[in-house]
Amino acid sequence: MACEREIRYGEGLEKPDSHGEAGGRRMGYVDKGQLTLGGRTFLDRIKEELRPLGLPCVISTADGEDTTGGKDGIVRVKDIPRMPDGGGIGPMGGIWSCFRQTGAGGFFVVSCDMPLFRRNMFQALMNRIGPEHDAVLWRTRDGRIHPVCGYYSQSCMPGLTGAIEEGNYRMMEFLSELNCLVVDTAAEHIPDTWFTNVNSPEILEKLQTSGTPVIAVSGRKDTGKTTLLEGLVKTLSSAGIRTAVIKHDGHDFDADVPGTDSRRMKEAGACGTVVYSGTKFSMVKDAAGLEAGDFFPVFPRRI
Repeated sequence: MACEREIRYGEGLEKPDSHGEAGGRRMGYVDKGQLTLGGRTFLDRIKEELRPLGLPCVISTADGEDTTGGKDGIVRVKDIPRMPDGGGIGPMGGIWSCFRQTGAGGFFVVSCDMPLFRRNMFQALMNRIGPEHDAVLWRTRDGRIHPVCGYYSQSCMPGLTGAIEEGNYRMMEFLSELNCLVVDTAAEHIPDTWFTNVNSPEILEKLQTSGTPVIAVSGRKDTGKTTLLEGLVKTLSSAGIRTAVIKHDGHDFDADVPGTDSRRMKEAGACGTVVYSGTKFSMVKDAAGLEAGDFFPVFPRRI
């Protein structure tokens, strides 16, 4: 089962402050699931990634009432455990509430402040789950374990309950008591950038203004440039990264095949031609002084 977590506790590793939220202070206590990137809310981005899997989804909320459906068919669960001042206790409370209210055998947990989440992160972990595991989590290349992006089994509930009763809400200490399988992103070719937590205005601004990453390959003729690029494209694509290739030709070239309609229009004096179908297009236009960077906007980064 998939659990789309609408949490409000920043990185999910810190004990909530007196307002019930550790990272929310830096974001002005906004509902981070409703922040936008690329014209979509964080929560909608995560839902769109998980929807094709056809699995039940649960959103844990700090406020509101429990609902068992609605027009989107999503179950919403209110976090039950509370701090003495009434604030939430963080991710631990959300996970505990989802299990308590649904009785599910397991959840895949995603924090709502991870707008770059991809379903590949779910699929790769689910392939590793065994009956002996209480949890299966990711570890990025910096050595950090991500407790709010991973799978939790019903078997972790006794430990969760005990930690909550003791008032120890630190996820990493709780995980040390579980039979937890940790999977390295490097082993599964998962980009670490997908785990970016938006817990400050600076991180959000950086995501909103970041450009398209570019890798340049150059060399003499017949040195293996195309073979190298082919391997790079296959590897990046298998990791869920959209790729495009811009090739420079040191000699002038003819992109229009003689005899085609587009070639005839070009010969008739058209400054450019476009051929398109329902799924792709090809454009030829005369222009001087072109450089590789002129074509970066044609393949914008999908964020």
